[in-house]
Amino acid sequence: MTTSIAISQDDKILGEVQVYGRISHSERLMDLLETLLRVQNLKLEDLDLLVAGWGPGSFTGIRIGVTTIRTLAQVLKKDALGVSSLAALASQFQGLVAPIVDARRGRVYTGLYQVENNRVSCLKEDCLVDLKDWIKDLPKETILCGEGLEVYRNRLFQEGFNLASQRDQSLRGSSICLVGRQMASQGQDLDYRQILPNYIRPSQAERERENGH
Repeated sequence: MTTSIAISQDDKILGEVQVYGRISHSERLMDLLETLLRVQNLKLEDLDLLVAGWGPGSFTGIRIGVTTIRTLAQVLKKDALGVSSLAALASQFQGLVAPIVDARRGRVYTGLYQVENNRVSCLKEDCLVDLKDWIKDLPKETILCGEGLEVYRNRLFQEGFNLASQRDQSLRGSSICLVGRQMASQGQDLDYRQILPNYIRPSQAERERENGH
């Protein structure tokens, strides 16, 4: 499990902390934020925009991140927004990018993005699909990234796709910051109440299939 948090000013990252391990997000998130602020000689009140990755991904991680940002925005009366965790992950690369998060049983959370000069454009909305169906029509020059590669790397390599290295497959807080800035500049709603977890639930047909109906 990865926890990452960052502080930016305009398009410059002032500081970032990335922690790997099994300690829960709730135990570490505020501690990391307080540490990062102290190192930068800042206070919570100095922040003007709070951004959370709202999924898809780990249900627990998404819920805690979104709840933390909503609470801070409400208490501090700050602007806040949520961004696609997949869009933020895609922003760490250049070109045609498809992030992949394992959803088990051969399915993945994914989307398709074009990244140019660190600007992210969504070509296909985030979705939950069978991997075999997703890669069938995916251009081979697409960069595949994300923690789903831990499960499907060999298969995707054999299919001839361009795969991110293991050290580049985790979502970074700095990426969430920069995509958040981009979304804010494009007029995204900054009311913290619109930040809700995006779990991308299976369709009704898929749920019935899983339940044996």
